[in-house]
Amino acid sequence: MGGDEAEHRHTGAAPMDEWVADPKTEGTATKAPTRRRDRTGYSVEAILREEVPRGLSAYKTDALRKELTEAIHAYEVDRYRDAKRYLDAATRFANASPSITELLGLTHYRLGNWSAAIGYLESASEMSGSLDQGPVMADCYRALGRHDRVKEIYEEVGRVSPSPEVMAEARIVYAGSLSDQKEYADAIKLLSRFEKPNRTKPRLIDLRQWYMLGDLYEKVGEIEHARRLFGLVAKEDPSLYDVAERLADLR
Repeated sequence: MGGDEAEHRHTGAAPMDEWVADPKTEGTATKAPTRRRDRTGYSVEAILREEVPRGLSAYKTDALRKELTEAIHAYEVDRYRDAKRYLDAATRFANASPSITELLGLTHYRLGNWSAAIGYLESASEMSGSLDQGPVMADCYRALGRHDRVKEIYEEVGRVSPSPEVMAEARIVYAGSLSDQKEYADAIKLLSRFEKPNRTKPRLIDLRQWYMLGDLYEKVGEIEHARRLFGLVAKEDPSLYDVAERLADLR
C-alpha cells in the first residue's frame, strides 16, 4: 500500500463493477452511450469501436485488443497487479478511453491505492458524464479520512438521480463514513427507512444495507435489532461477508 494510503476495512461498499445494471436500464443520468458492460466485464470490441482514436493502425489495434483482453480477464479473476500492467500498456494506444480509465481506477481501488483510484475514476467520470462510480470514489475518500468529500459525493449522486443500486451504494458508503466518525445515530437514521424491502425477494443491495444497519445497531448496543438484521441477511445469503460469524457471536 502506498505511503499516502490509509488502512481501510470494508464494511460497506463493493466496487460498482460487480453489480452495475445493464446500460439499457440504467438511470437517465448516465450520459455515456459508449460504455458497454455487463456483470462479467467490459466489451473489448465496443471499446475498440467507440473509444479508440480513428486512424489507429491495424497493428496497434491488434496490440490494444490483446492488452485489453488480458487486462479484463486478469481483473475478473482477481489478478489486479497483472490487470494494472496490461491496462498501463493499453493506455499507450488509447489514453482517453473512459472505460480503460475507469477500469484502471477500479483496479487501483482493488489494490488499495486510494489516491490513484480517485484520480482515474474522477477522470473517467469527467470523460463520460457518469457518476456510476461515485460510491467507489467516496469509499476511497473514506479510506483516506476525507469524510467531507464522502458527504459531498453522496449529495452529488443524489442530485443526479442515478439507478437505485448506485444510490444505495452511495448511501452505504456515507453511512460507513458516519460510523467511522462515531456518528451512529445519523448513520442509523440514513439506513433505517430501507430496513423493510418493498419486494418479495430482497436484492443484494437490500442485504448489504441490512448488514451495515445490523453492524450499526451492534455498535450502539441494540443487540436484538442487530441479531434480527443479520438473521435476515443470513437467511437469504449465509455466505455474504462474515454474516454467519457475526450472527453466531450474538447468540
